[in-house]
Amino acid sequence: MPRKNTIFTSSLILSILLLCLIDIRCTVEPEIPSLGYAKTYNEDSFLRAGRILEMDDGGYYIFGHSNSNLSLLKTNSEGSVLWKKVYTAGDSIYFQDMDQTSDGGYILLGDIWWNRVSAFLCRINGNGDVLWKKEIIRTAGLDPEAVCQVNDSLFFIVGDNDSYGTYLRALILEIKDPGHVIREKEFTKYTKLKDIIKTINNGFIAISRVPRLLKIDSDKNIIWEKFVDTGEWNEVVCFKQTIDGGYIIGTYVPLSEGVGLKYWAWIIKTDSQGNLQWVSKKVGTKPEEVYQTKDGGYIIVGTTGYSIWKNHSEDAWLIKLDSQGNTVWERTFGDDQRSDFGYAVSELRDGGFVMAGESYSGRESELPFYWLIKTDANGNTVWK
Repeated sequence: MPRKNTIFTSSLILSILLLCLIDIRCTVEPEIPSLGYAKTYNEDSFLRAGRILEMDDGGYYIFGHSNSNLSLLKTNSEGSVLWKKVYTAGDSIYFQDMDQTSDGGYILLGDIWWNRVSAFLCRINGNGDVLWKKEIIRTAGLDPEAVCQVNDSLFFIVGDNDSYGTYLRALILEIKDPGHVIREKEFTKYTKLKDIIKTINNGFIAISRVPRLLKIDSDKNIIWEKFVDTGEWNEVVCFKQTIDGGYIIGTYVPLSEGVGLKYWAWIIKTDSQGNLQWVSKKVGTKPEEVYQTKDGGYIIVGTTGYSIWKNHSEDAWLIKLDSQGNTVWERTFGDDQRSDFGYAVSELRDGGFVMAGESYSGRESELPFYWLIKTDANGNTVWK
């Protein structure tokens, strides 16, 4: 009898150890491949980028989210991670937007996506330390898209009143330090505001989903509006003011299944009153960010190769346009087997660019890894 118990006990211990080893093996994160042209990272050390800035020391601040929290990452000029800070409200938060504040800090906006009535606002100083953070709750519905500083202690949040399929109305919230809603305004004529920026003359321009420019004052009154008619249905992704007082707008047009490709990028340039000046089109691409460069041209980051066919992979996309929307150069990054995405870009002081995104290239796992790519002024990769 004692021997039988010993055999049973030994077998039980061995089974438990084998199960533990199997579980450990299953939970080990797959190795991150080396791409050669990019610096690669896992999610614990990096993030899904939403915005990237070059800092005075030549390193980078990268804003986004990781593990369902807002995050700020600091790297050196070679892309090595120096530190990462995480900002949480206890819910699943996804990065939506950020704005640099007048004191050298930043205001971060996150979407608490699962409940459709909340946003997360976090003000940090230039070192990434929290000054205040607040969950903004609007029981009538809230789907936040963008944030803009009005003055040192006042902010606008724009989006819509999305609340489980009710009638959509564009929305502006006025937020006072430290995160208190003091006023709001709904616009029944529009379904969603995608972004808002402070203009060169200290006014404000908002843009709706379709695209329509709305010039507003600090009391949220509409001074003028202009629908940018391109002859197609354009979905707005991003926009910025240009040095001539006009606007550059990143949009895409959904394509029919018969074409094979899902999206068609339309980069739209208007004058200061919203009048159409030119459109640059790229089939099979979708922009994420667009900026005017120091030479008067434009840099766009996004993804190309979006297809309705599952066996067709996407690539990260970087394109430089001149001041009239003509292509100067165009680059894609990734392999032919797995998907790669470009999310954020910044022009550097040396005339080159740094872009951030995520990739599945060279990896069998269904989990992505993250990367930075640095290029020279002509789009050639610098890191080898």
